[in-house]
This record gives sequence, C-alpha cells and structure tokens, in this order.
Amino acid sequence: MGSNKKEDLSDLQWITLREDMDEVYHEESMVEKFTRKFREEPLVPSGAIATASCLGVGLYYFMKGNSQNQQYMMRARVLAQAFTVGAFVVGMTAAVVKPASKT
Repeated sequence: MGSNKKEDLSDLQWITLREDMDEVYHEESMVEKFTRKFREEPLVPSGAIATASCLGVGLYYFMKGNSQNQQYMMRARVLAQAFTVGAFVVGMTAAVVKPASKT
C-alpha cells in the first residue's frame, strides 16, 4: 500500500510538470516556423525557392514553345535541386557534429 502512495505522488508530479509546460509552451504559426527554420538554415529554403522559380520559368517557356530556354531552365532546376540537397546534407552533418564536439 505504501508503494501505491509513492506511485500516486510521482503521477501527480508529472501532471504538475505538464501543466507548467503548457503555460510556457507556445504553438508556432506556419510563418513563425518558416522564419525560425530560415534563420537556422538559410540555404535550404533559398535553394527550394530557386528550384521552384526555375521550374516555373521553365514551364512558362515550355508553354510558349521556346524549347532552348526551357532546356536551360530545366538544367538550372537540376542544379538548384543539387544545391538544396547539398545544403541540407551539410546542415544536418554540422548539426550532428556540433553536439559531438562539445563532449
């Protein structure tokens, strides 16, 4: 019976902790999350925007029938995608290496 009382107290401590966290915890909006992520890793969203831009302009040239410019934009899109993936990999590697170097 004494062990049940200790378990009940530990349950109450978690409830209190959860209530305290709810007071401090702030739900991020989509814009706040994008801003935070952009500050943490600015090259990845920049590369994604460049990729989308190249794709959009390439599709525009495709609709206009300008195949040479469309091919240039599709090649630029591939380069922008490679840049984005590279920035992501470098950022993730740096995030993993940083905590390891502190220990």
